[in-house]
Amino acid sequence: QSEAVQRKAAQTALYYNKHLSVQGLIRAYRAFNATIREVAADGDVPCADVFAAVPGESKYFGDSIHFTDLGEQLVADCVRRAITESGYIPAGPAVADIRR
Repeated sequence: QSEAVQRKAAQTALYYNKHLSVQGLIRAYRAFNATIREVAADGDVPCADVFAAVPGESKYFGDSIHFTDLGEQLVADCVRRAITESGYIPAGPAVADIRR
C-alpha cells in the first residue's frame, strides 16, 4: 500500500496509539502476529494465518483493525480451515455456504 493509504487505514489505531507511527504500528502488528505463531507452535496447536487470509483492502476493514462483514467471513473461513486441517474437528461447510 502507498504511504497515504497506510496512513488512512491506520487512523483509528494511531488515535489510540499516539506514540507510534504508521511504520511503528506495522512493526508492532508483525511482532504480535509472530508471537501468536510462536506460542501456537510451542503448544503444538493450530494457528490460523488471518494476516495472510484477509487482504488489506477497505472492503474488508471497518477501520484500522476491525473487520467488515466480508472480512469476518474470510476470518471465519481461515479459522475453520486451520482447525479442520489440524484434525481437531471434522470438516464442515464454509461460512458463506451456511448463509445460503
